[in-house]
Amino acid sequence: MSLSVASLGTHVSFDTKTENFTKYNVGLSFTNADLIASLSVNEKGNVLNASYYHLLSPLTNSAVGAEVTHNFSTNENTITVVTHHALDQTAITFLFVVMV
Repeated sequence: MSLSVASLGTHVSFDTKTENFTKYNVGLSFTNADLIASLSVNEKGNVLNASYYHLLSPLTNSAVGAEVTHNFSTNENTITVVTHHALDQTAITFLFVVMV
């Protein structure tokens, strides 16, 4: 049986002394038995972040994931890709690739 869940969340901070919003973020995620996907807007709308994680094989604990971040003020993109694989019960391999 597979359970799918969609979530929406926010984080808002308001400084009553200065009467300004100091932080506002919003995020959306989808979770299934073998994947997690999310999209969020952070830093007062300045940063967009998307991520995806997928379990390929529960037997070997093999998984892949990726994250893409875009900063609107600097026009900078960061892409992160990761893999995970259990060679046996005691050894796990990871591979991280980050591109800016």
